[in-house]
Formats: sequence, structure tokens, C-alpha cells
Amino acid sequence: MNSIFLAACGRGYYGVECQQECGHCHDLTKCFHTNGSCLTGCEAACQYGFFGPGCLHECNDTCDGCNRFNGSCDSGCNPGWQGYECQDACDTESFGDNCSRTCGHCRDVNHCSNINGTCLTGCDVGYHGVLCKTPCPYGFFGQDCADRCSDTCDGCNRFNGSCDTGCNPGWQGYECQNACDTGSFGDNCNDTCGYCRDMDQCSNINGTCLTGCDAGYHRDLCKTPCPSGFFGPDCVDQCKDACDGCNRFNGSCDSGCNPGWHGYECQDVNVALNKPAYLQDPWPWGGDDIDASNAVDGRKSDLSGGGGQCAVSDFGQTATWWVNLTTIHSIHNITIYFMTENDLQGKVTFYSFIFSLW
Repeated sequence: MNSIFLAACGRGYYGVECQQECGHCHDLTKCFHTNGSCLTGCEAACQYGFFGPGCLHECNDTCDGCNRFNGSCDSGCNPGWQGYECQDACDTESFGDNCSRTCGHCRDVNHCSNINGTCLTGCDVGYHGVLCKTPCPYGFFGQDCADRCSDTCDGCNRFNGSCDTGCNPGWQGYECQNACDTGSFGDNCNDTCGYCRDMDQCSNINGTCLTGCDAGYHRDLCKTPCPSGFFGPDCVDQCKDACDGCNRFNGSCDSGCNPGWHGYECQDVNVALNKPAYLQDPWPWGGDDIDASNAVDGRKSDLSGGGGQCAVSDFGQTATWWVNLTTIHSIHNITIYFMTENDLQGKVTFYSFIFSLW
């Protein structure tokens, strides 16, 4: 009887004539020589970032992991890198995954981080933010938007600070460097100042009269005429009681005097006006006494005896009339106004005294 002796294959091989290579056995000496089974289990794969025998080598930092056998960048590059072995940084002005993102407005585009797009030396004029892609907010301009627009500008050009969008109220000129001309204020200097006491003190911004109003006007803009009874700067002076209103500029009694007063400035008073008066034998005209009070009612024209505008006595001799001035006065003059009508209505057979007093 013949016998066949089968020797074990060499390390790492199995099968007939030991020509087949074992798999990734944990221990290649434990690769079963007949069918290649790993008797002690499979070899563990390298951890992320390592490769080679025993996984002792670190992958290139630019690789997104690497081939665990030879370290090649099979799975791609980390952000900021490109090339077969991820050996090249992104081209100028690009960054990120697969170098697919565009850098912002960096002050120096050569200093845009190829990894995250940060502008390492700051932003160019007109932009701010980490990536320098955000335009300057209202009121700011320049590199990194660090400069503030002029207070006279309505915002400004975010690149150079010029007042391209116009001026704030009260200012004019290409750079809004000039205040409104004297007598004007507001948006585009289109509004007209009021009656300021000093026109040079009209606010170019809101038209307020900083030193008050000229005579005849009041309120903030000094465009409102004085109300009745007041005059002068800011309308703070009161018209005289004797005036029927007054000139709002100088207080003169242009519109006349109140009852009982007369003279150019209503400086003279009729002290007898509406004071208690008495008359001897008032004449009963039409059943009503034409009594003494009619002589002190302030009437001094178009006087009629029968119309109740005069005091009338029918005392046949010297009639007596008197008035109680209620206090002591220094009398300047007394004027007696007699009846002005011509019709005596026939013959009068008695004495009559028909008059008004001023």
C-alpha cells in the first residue's frame, strides 16, 4: 500500500502546491494550509490617519485619511489642498473643500487662507467680517469698515467715504462740508428760516431760532404771528388794556381804543364812563325818562335827544346834572357834546338841556 505525505505550506500560502496567498490573517502562520482560513482571525485595519505595516506610518496632513497600505490620498484632500497626493495648496483666491470656494475681498488676496478663507491681513476697503464678504454697514467705510462716515453725510460711499447718497439735513456741497446758506435749513437746504431775532442764529438743521424770534412772531420756527393781545419779540409783551388789540410788532394801538379810552396810544381815559349820574327833572320822552346815564355812555356822535343817546332835562330854569366818579381824579378836560339833529319837532315852549359828556 502506497502512502502520500502532505507537508504544510510556507508562511502566507495555502492550497495544492501552496500557490495561493493567504488573506489578511492576524497571524499568517495560522493560515490553514488547505483552504486558507485564518485560524486566529483577521488582521485589524489601520486606524484613520495611519497606514503601512503595523500601521506605524501617519498619513499626510493634507489627505482626508489615506490608503492604509501605501499612504496614497485615495479618499481625497483636506480643505485647502489639491493634487493627486494633495501636495498643492488651493490656487490664489480659492479655498476649502476641493478648492471650490472663492475668497472674499481680502486686503491682500495672497493672504487668503487656503483652508477656511480667512483674510489674514484684513479686509479690503468696503468690506468686513471674517471672510471679508460683508459690505460695510450704514455709516462706515474703508478697510475693515473701520472708518466712520462724516456726520454731515446721509451715509457715505463704503469704499472712500464720499457723500454719494446726499447730505444730512442742514448741509450742502459735494462732501456735505458746507452748512446751509443763511436763511435756509433742512433737507437739501430747501426750507426757509422764519423771523429769527438774529438770522445767523437760525439752525441750519431744523430751523429753530436759537436766540428767539423777531418782533411780531413766536414759537420754535418763528413763523407764527403773535396772537391777539400780544406783541414784540417772541410775543411776550401784552398789549395795553386801553387798546382794542395792538400792532404785533411795536404794541401801538393801530386798531383803536377800548371803550372809555382815546388818544393816539389810547393813553387818555374817560373817567366818567358808565359812572353813577344824576339829572334834575329828566324829560319823560315817550313815557321813558331820558335819564342822566345817557350822558356817560361813551356816545359822542350822531346824538339824538329822542333816541336815548343824550341826557334830557325839562327843568324850566337851570337844569342840574352831576356824576359820581367814585374816586378822586385829576381831570384834564371836560367836553360836552350837544344834540346833533336839527329837527326840533315844532315849537318848544320850555327850556331843555340835551347833551353827552366826555
